[in-house]
Amino acid sequence: MPNKEDSKFSDIHSNDSLPVLHIDSAFIGLRDDKMNFLSFITNLPSGNFEQARIMIRDDDLYELIDDMCNALNYYPKKPSGKRSSLKK
Repeated sequence: MPNKEDSKFSDIHSNDSLPVLHIDSAFIGLRDDKMNFLSFITNLPSGNFEQARIMIRDDDLYELIDDMCNALNYYPKKPSGKRSSLKK
């Protein structure tokens, strides 16, 4: 685990009352105003339940995706064909 002093998050105050959520899937809705909508879903026997909705700016979403890829050491290849994507 990284040293707290070395972390870029060392100045973030933790909110211990927030629940930890398990999610099975995520939906990203891209918008033209450089804001993006994320929805996190949990699949249960009784149905699919949305757990959280988040709005995030393009630049912050890029950083989030980069951080996730680095943490997992997973760098997906760009899919072939046309599909909507974030524009840098």
